[in-house]
Amino acid sequence: MKDRQGFGNRIKEMREHRNLTIEQAAELCDCSESTWKQYERGERLPSVPKLKNICLVLKVKPEYIYGSELDGLQEGITEVEQLKLKIEQLSSDDIAVIKAAVEKRLELLNHKR
Repeated sequence: MKDRQGFGNRIKEMREHRNLTIEQAAELCDCSESTWKQYERGERLPSVPKLKNICLVLKVKPEYIYGSELDGLQEGITEVEQLKLKIEQLSSDDIAVIKAAVEKRLELLNHKR
């Protein structure tokens, strides 16, 4: 990975977004606090299994964490795919609200036909 600092910034941003302390994130990912701090500073990269844990804990896809390297690839994805990536980062309650709204909208559209 070329952009270690970007990686660190993104996991720090998502940790803070999820209201997790460094201690909590490290514990949930089964690593030491010092290791987590090295990740956030961009001094160290996690193994693939550890990256999977980080993604699960922070509720993000690896593509988000590797953001800057994949930005060029994002140009070809549809609006629906972009929305899906964003929705997948929401809580299950937030997803339920969106699902209900979409179902209601489809119901209204079907009644107009």
